[in-house]
Amino acid sequence: MPAPAALGLDLAVTGVTAVLLDAGGAVLATPQAAPLATRTAQGPAGPAEVLGLDAVWRAVDEAGRAVLAGRTAASPLPTGVAVAAEVWCCWDAETLGSPLPALTGGVGPAWWAADAPRTWEEVAAERYVLGDLGSWLLARATRGVEHLTTTALARRPADVPVEALPEEAPAVTVLTDAPALLGTALRVGALLDRSALDGGAGEEPAVAAARVVLPGPRG
Repeated sequence: MPAPAALGLDLAVTGVTAVLLDAGGAVLATPQAAPLATRTAQGPAGPAEVLGLDAVWRAVDEAGRAVLAGRTAASPLPTGVAVAAEVWCCWDAETLGSPLPALTGGVGPAWWAADAPRTWEEVAAERYVLGDLGSWLLARATRGVEHLTTTALARRPADVPVEALPEEAPAVTVLTDAPALLGTALRVGALLDRSALDGGAGEEPAVAAARVVLPGPRG
């Protein structure tokens, strides 16, 4: 059985997909998908489609463990992550818990400020931090060590304290804590906007993300 050479994760609003590639770039296993569901929340600023981050975490774990089952992967395993760039996440910088549901559908952090002003005060106090799905995933997968995103995914709303936003970098290379995610160490080498990967050569975003971090010559 060929050894996995790269893992691709696609964090969409509707679900999480994971796929493994071998060293030649071939898909080793049928991509595993874990569905997600948003709900409509009513607030002073109007309705918003929101998503529970605990459900996203469980979906990542379910899909990732499904494709890795029975396979011996390199450690750390090169990993590319595609995310729905429009999603906003909020989490406690110390406990990593999520006091507010993620915002989807283009609604910005101002919705949180209007809907939960007391919770929003903790953002101003730098207890709670914000970011995209990729920066949230890296924070949880490193037990809070990392709070960063790529320049391509970074957003700087005027109404959000800059200290609450992730550090920007042109690219990322992050080693995860093995017990924190999937039970194996990952080397996350790409955070990508999944909308830029849709369509392409007909590949799923998870496959395209895995190809970005595939070591050596690509088949």
